[in-house]
Parts: sequence; structure tokens; C-alpha cells
Amino acid sequence: MFISKTEKEDLFHRIAVLEQTVIDMKTWLAPKPEESIRKGRQWSLEQRAIASANMKARHAKEKPPKENT
Repeated sequence: MFISKTEKEDLFHRIAVLEQTVIDMKTWLAPKPEESIRKGRQWSLEQRAIASANMKARHAKEKPPKENT
């Protein structure tokens, strides 16, 4: 199966976006040292807003799927 250069670049871009999303989610779920045990894994509103904005910006950069012609 032959993959064109643009398709290959698109796949690498999508993989990079997914890898960064996984890193963000791990960061989001990781307990912060300054949090008490009772608070668990809760993020402050500011932390959630920053992470949400980062994820939205990253997904906005994703290329739309190309149509085969």
C-alpha cells in the first residue's frame, strides 16, 4: 500500500496531537503535592481553564480529513 507524502505528514501530525493529549490528561489526573488527601485529584478552576484552552487550541490545529478525489 502506497501512502502519499501529505497523508504521511497528516498521520504524523495526528499522532503528535494524540501523544500531547495523553500527556495533558496524565498531567490533569496526577495528584498535586500541595493538595490534601481529602481534595484528591481536583484541579483549581484556573488549572482546568488553562488545560481546556490548551486542548482546544491543539485540536483546532488538527488538519481536517482529506477527501479522496
